[in-house]
Amino acid sequence: MFASHARARHAKRRRALPLLFLIAACLAVTFAFFPSARHASADSYPNCPTLSSGSTGGCVTRLQQDLDRLNGANLAADGKFGPKTRQAVIDFQRNYGLTRDGAVGEKTAQTLSNLAGHGLPFGQPSPANYPPTFDPAKAGTWARDNAQSYKSSYTKDPCTEFASRALAVGGMPQNDAWWDPADPVNRYMNPTGTSGPWVNVEKAAQYWVGRGWAREIPLDAANPNAAVMARPGDLLFFKWGGSDKTHMAMVTGVNGAVALKSEQNGGATPPFSRDGQWNLSYSHGQKPVAQVYKGIQATLLHWNEQPQ
Repeated sequence: MFASHARARHAKRRRALPLLFLIAACLAVTFAFFPSARHASADSYPNCPTLSSGSTGGCVTRLQQDLDRLNGANLAADGKFGPKTRQAVIDFQRNYGLTRDGAVGEKTAQTLSNLAGHGLPFGQPSPANYPPTFDPAKAGTWARDNAQSYKSSYTKDPCTEFASRALAVGGMPQNDAWWDPADPVNRYMNPTGTSGPWVNVEKAAQYWVGRGWAREIPLDAANPNAAVMARPGDLLFFKWGGSDKTHMAMVTGVNGAVALKSEQNGGATPPFSRDGQWNLSYSHGQKPVAQVYKGIQATLLHWNEQPQ
């Protein structure tokens, strides 16, 4: 009796083996032909791996279509990542201040996604080197180290005064075009490196973007990974409920795929943020900024990668 049961169990195991081999083979095929199953990224190509020379398939086709629409690449959407597609990727990376490696990893893909999903910014000239005296990383370090202790002399809108002070410490050349003549302080920057408020932060953005020193990249305020391409010293600005409702912060680091920001906040509790997640409201704890301010627009002012 026990022998017959043993023979039956052995027969079941023999019948199960081909099924196990079939499952294993299917998994192997899945991982071989669909690399996204083992390397999915939370960017504009949700189930795509890093794309580079030799990549093929639907992800490449979508990339080529995006490059055609966003950067005038004039590619044939054939799903083959060849030399022309690689050069188009490098051109896009140059235009948006990204490392020009010719591969579409998380940062390049997310930038494409932001531009495709949240509208192209206003026309931008060819990128140029920002002034050699300016070190964005130095500005970001100052903002991180002084967010809690710095006391702005302009209490109404300390966010812009704080960010401009960080830029001054980083070596950004002074220029009266940065300040609005309606500003009662009547100076954007004085020789000591302090400043009055940016009455219109968009005007300041246009100053740098208009010279090709930086690029505007629209962000998804609800997506914590949308600013993954940010670097310390980049600027974040929020706009909601009309042109007079704006806020400026400085990127001070990146934690995984989430950019961190430091800032001064008039009327907020606490009145500063040090290395806070960029997509969270600066005055409403852990609530996403998109939930607090309906219709908010968030933009990254991204300094160009050096050298061009």
